[in-house]
Amino acid sequence: MDIALQMDDELCVFLGERLKRERLINKMSQKDLAELTGLSIDKVRRIEQKGDAKLIDIVTILRGLGRIDYIGELFDFEQEDSALPLVMMKDRLNDRERKRIHKKRSKK
Repeated sequence: MDIALQMDDELCVFLGERLKRERLINKMSQKDLAELTGLSIDKVRRIEQKGDAKLIDIVTILRGLGRIDYIGELFDFEQEDSALPLVMMKDRLNDRERKRIHKKRSKK
């Protein structure tokens, strides 16, 4: 990605997606991350979806994820995000399995 050609809002969205990837790798929900960091769930959602964050929010999330060392990688726009789709797909499959568990009906 040539960051010089990207709009500011596109770069912010890109950073939000990087944070989401880290949350998913840590198998955390947005609610879990919000509770861990003290940020509201709406704030976590806005950061991940729109990149709407103050720098302090990004640092807070990285500390919550145990990845403050990741701040250097977070701003490395040359790195590929090839693992993200696989992590997201696995999480969706796990969520579906949990939601589809029903009690068996007794026959009359």
